Amino acid sequence: MKTKEYHIGKSKDQQLANYKKIENIMQFLLRPAKNYETMPYEELIKRYNYRRADDDFVEFHAARRRAEKAAAKKRVDWTLFQDMGNRVKTAVNGLFDAVKKRIGKKNI
Repeated sequence: MKTKEYHIGKSKDQQLANYKKIENIMQFLLRPAKNYETMPYEELIKRYNYRRADDDFVEFHAARRRAEKAAAKKRVDWTLFQDMGNRVKTAVNGLFDAVKKRIGKKNI
């Protein structure tokens, strides 16, 4: 269990302080939703601008990740390898013929 491993070697006060932080975060996440109908107009604008900035931030980083992935996919220039099969075949046949001549056999 990660929480148990995290608290090994910590004092009881440190453990309690950490659990208090977790409790505060959970209370923040589970708080009831705001009533937007009674909220002042300025507060609504502030929340909207914050949300828009948050969405822009997420979209910016998503676009950057997509661009990085696209840049990571490098194109291979296959023009160097177009005649590789023929070149390898020619080289192997030439080597084989040279070995036949050295050995002195005409038909292998």
